[in-house]
Amino acid sequence: MNKKAVTIVELLASIVIMTIVASLVAILLSTYRSVNQDITDESKANIESTLLFQSIRNDLNAFSPTDYEACAVDDCIVLVKTFEYIYLEEGITLSVYEPAETINFRVDNQAISFSDQTYNVDYFSIGQDTSLLYSITASNLVIELNLVLESTKNTYNFLMTYTYKIETTPAT
Repeated sequence: MNKKAVTIVELLASIVIMTIVASLVAILLSTYRSVNQDITDESKANIESTLLFQSIRNDLNAFSPTDYEACAVDDCIVLVKTFEYIYLEEGITLSVYEPAETINFRVDNQAISFSDQTYNVDYFSIGQDTSLLYSITASNLVIELNLVLESTKNTYNFLMTYTYKIETTPAT
């Protein structure tokens, strides 16, 4: 008898095996895509927080506060600059501000603002749990920004700490 033909049982068995293999491949590809999306989201969150924190640090350094005042509301601090040293070709000059310059740094309605500038994030929303705290240690003011970035699937937490020395206006 010639055995070159395929029986229906062999054909059904090969279809079942191919279906199982195709299902496993589809599951693996779906898992790979989901994990890849999570990794991409986390990378974007890290980049967004790094850029946001650097922008805030640049603004804080540019203002160079010498003191602070408490706000009437939570998640807010008033930074005060009573003086600064200005470096000129002739030498260093002390510039005293009368009245002192002030800037509000606050977290409000899922937004972070420094004076009149609101910081934006591109791919995420700023979470409700984002907070701004400050404490005094010795003669230093420590500002902590607990940033919560939310995507459609995940929540990411970041912390920025900024410390500056509280100084009195030097005698002229």
